[in-house]
Amino acid sequence: MEIARAVLAGEHGPARDIVLVNTAAALVTAGLVATFLEGMAVAVVSIDSGAAQGEVEELRIQAWPGLKPQPVTLLRCHEEPCPV
Repeated sequence: MEIARAVLAGEHGPARDIVLVNTAAALVTAGLVATFLEGMAVAVVSIDSGAAQGEVEELRIQAWPGLKPQPVTLLRCHEEPCPV
């Protein structure tokens, strides 16, 4: 859950890359975009603009109206390998 929150909050890294690739492929498969690159662009804008996070929050509100959102803690490693 923390990885998903971090990606939706705009953290860059391998998890975000996987989300972007999967989203682009899904958009092409669904016929919502014509090319994979167009799908990548839509995915990037959706995450970076906060639209994706807003949609997930709306889904959370509808599915679990009493559940309060938890703050996102972004982990940043400043040493290699990352001990976390």
